[in-house]
Amino acid sequence: MASTLLYTFLVDCAGMLTLHLLEIFVPAPQRLPDLYAALFSIFGAANLCVIYLVGVCWLWWLPSAEAQTRKLKNGNNAASLKDKDL
Repeated sequence: MASTLLYTFLVDCAGMLTLHLLEIFVPAPQRLPDLYAALFSIFGAANLCVIYLVGVCWLWWLPSAEAQTRKLKNGNNAASLKDKDL
């Protein structure tokens, strides 16, 4: 899951950098003076949705992963206790 967060972060940074460089070096057309403001808003809303979904998925799968880890640990502990009794 950490790789997904890292990938999302890198894509976000690349998108922000691209938008900023476009705003600096490419002038907006006369008929669309607020083009970059609209693009920043759309990009920000898309970021919010993606980060929200990644967070929800992370929280959804986190308890099941912890439960599996506990099962494995408890199973190994039970096996080691049986060996000690013998």
